[in-house]
Amino acid sequence: MIMKGQGLPINTMIIMILSVVVLVIIIALLSSSISASTPQISAQAAWNEACGKWRKFNCSGVEFDDHIKISWQGEYKTVQEICLLAYGSDDYEFCRSMCCGS
Repeated sequence: MIMKGQGLPINTMIIMILSVVVLVIIIALLSSSISASTPQISAQAAWNEACGKWRKFNCSGVEFDDHIKISWQGEYKTVQEICLLAYGSDDYEFCRSMCCGS
């Protein structure tokens, strides 16, 4: 006499496999959205530092694109470059209004 082992029905196994796949997808999406927001936080922190230093020079144009250097992710960037990272614009008037108000 041949004995068959007790097994799970095929429907139950398919549901378990699909559940694991869905959980893996959810974890992957959550981890990618968390890591994607990190550079923006760093860019905003760098902008706050750059803006503070730029204000000491009365937001002059010379310091905007040359003299003030801010460390961002291992590189030194100008106020203009940091403004581009933080706000998507490197226009002097726009960045000046964001930092100095006018």
